[in-house]
Amino acid sequence: MRTRILSVLLSLVLLWTLVGCSTNTNLVTPSTQTNTDSEVRVYSPFHPETDTYTAYDLATAYSSDDNPVVRLFFEDGSWLTIELYPTLAPLAVQRFLKMAKDGWLEGTAIHSVEKDYLVCGGAIEYSATGYPMFSDTSDYPPIAAECAANGYDNDLLHEFGVIGFCLNEGDYNSVEAQYYICTTTLSEFDGYSPAFGRIVGDESGDKLNQLNSLATEEYNSALPCLPLEPQTILMIDIDYGKYTFLGDRL
Repeated sequence: MRTRILSVLLSLVLLWTLVGCSTNTNLVTPSTQTNTDSEVRVYSPFHPETDTYTAYDLATAYSSDDNPVVRLFFEDGSWLTIELYPTLAPLAVQRFLKMAKDGWLEGTAIHSVEKDYLVCGGAIEYSATGYPMFSDTSDYPPIAAECAANGYDNDLLHEFGVIGFCLNEGDYNSVEAQYYICTTTLSEFDGYSPAFGRIVGDESGDKLNQLNSLATEEYNSALPCLPLEPQTILMIDIDYGKYTFLGDRL
């Protein structure tokens, strides 16, 4: 079973997003509107046979200087810059910004790497002796998943670099703190999982490809794809753009 993502209850999650996806004919179609003022670049997946990856331009209706941006700095000095889309997923964006503003994301680590599929964070941190332990998510109670299957008009496609929140199996109202970032196109998630942003910038593309290539181990049944080399977030930077943060709500 490929999709084994840790939730707060240590259940396998996102599996349910794969079940019956081909039977849904009512998904919101993606927007074809372009934003000519945006020249944001992201990366397609790494090609090991040529030791390269291919860049392509992100030109969608979503990318805007008005959107909030969160940068996650890792202990090795690398970073991921994530543009958030409040027009598509306002609840998820507010939740992720709160996690960042609270400082909660600092010290958490990437806990799962499934090569050419997903990397996941927002569930563990490392003890002083180097052992993974589960993060306290009590300040982030469950909220609704903003996806088509849950009645929300969110047409963000799951492509390389897209970030979304994990769900408990069978529950569209179980968004807490754990997130995933796609390292390939996952069309089976479209409409079934709450995507709310994507990585932007050359450095972020490099970092995500580096995460995707990490060696992993089956630490235990709850952490089957734990990176051998810890990937801990050291600090956070937030640029709200023209977005108004709603305080401690969500």
